[in-house]
Amino acid sequence: RPSIPKPGTKASATMKLARLYDDLQEPDQAISWWKKALALDPGNRELLDQLADRLGWRKRYQELIKLLEPVPHLPPRLLALLAMSYDEIGETAKNIPVYEKLVAAEPGNQYYLLRLADLYQSHGNIEAELELRQRLAREDKEGNLALEYGCRLEALGRLRPAAEAYLAAWKAHPADDQPAQNLVYLALAQSWPETAEWAARNLEKGPEDAEIPASGGWWHWEKGNKEIALALFKKAELCICVPAASTP
Repeated sequence: RPSIPKPGTKASATMKLARLYDDLQEPDQAISWWKKALALDPGNRELLDQLADRLGWRKRYQELIKLLEPVPHLPPRLLALLAMSYDEIGETAKNIPVYEKLVAAEPGNQYYLLRLADLYQSHGNIEAELELRQRLAREDKEGNLALEYGCRLEALGRLRPAAEAYLAAWKAHPADDQPAQNLVYLALAQSWPETAEWAARNLEKGPEDAEIPASGGWWHWEKGNKEIALALFKKAELCICVPAASTP
């Protein structure tokens, strides 16, 4: 790519003036001269980079968009500046193709993936959104994104896929109680037969997680399996909550 303008050219002299105003901490004057330098050498990517940075620092987003929109094959750094500018002025729909390019350029960048998923969601492209959230959930090392994927599926009414997502998050991050709780409560609300099994699997974690086995107990209680229910309540240390618990 072209670097600085060739010495002895008008563009080179103009760039020196721009740098002088940078040193004098007169940013608006500097931007004016960076623009003139780029106009004298329009294919110079170094000048483009310098001007884009300064417009971003001064929050002159409309000018930054006008500068970068027509440029083909922007590198990720300048694409990120363009994306920031669209976000700042509320032009989120125009940001979708920008973030698609960023994801293609840096497929492991979690922030770009999340931002694109959010954009898909806000603009109604649900299937593309869920595909990205599932990808994020699979690659999630902390467990939060896997849990969020399950919550999103549940909010969309896709309950069985949501349960599968919660179960996967629970298996991947067994120390995190939240996927287990979401899974059991969802199953309990839907009267799924797996409720008791999923609740029972959490019994080994100790009395601080009593809410989960208690949910399994209530499932069995409602199904008439009162002996099993009382055993679960006892392990959950919540027998006191059960009416007439001494008479199954």
